[in-house]
Amino acid sequence: MCGRTETVERRRMVRTLAGAAAVLTVRYGGGFLLALAGLGWRCWVRNLMVLALCVLLFQGIWYGLQVLGERPRVLGERPRVRGRWPEIVLGLAGGAALVGLALFLLLFVFFLRDYDRVSEWEGQAVVAEYRGIDRGSHQCPRVCRYESWLLRGEELGPGR
Repeated sequence: MCGRTETVERRRMVRTLAGAAAVLTVRYGGGFLLALAGLGWRCWVRNLMVLALCVLLFQGIWYGLQVLGERPRVLGERPRVRGRWPEIVLGLAGGAALVGLALFLLLFVFFLRDYDRVSEWEGQAVVAEYRGIDRGSHQCPRVCRYESWLLRGEELGPGR
């Protein structure tokens, strides 16, 4: 039964990490292709992709720790109590990775997230992008042409 559980956990880990790879591909590969066409992702789409990536990585680390913590046993063999240091070190390293990822997610959500607003500027619909760090300063937002609810167009100039 232990071998079956390990296989199920391994499949879950592979699916989760494949989902993370898909999010990375869409975020950066799609962003590159959009940039070639003079387009880009809207801020909320980028933020949603980073959030999904953090959740998938968190889940992938969790499943990976479960897979690495399992030792294959022969049917009827009693588990050994000695020699648990690799599991303890692995648990501490995985816990540190999960805490680091959670702190990054907290930092991202509260301080570094970008946002945008759709408004009208010089007679056309535009997207004004505000960066997370510049939010409290009096710098002008980046103004881009409005394309759709997912995409923004090329940069038109600084806002007012």
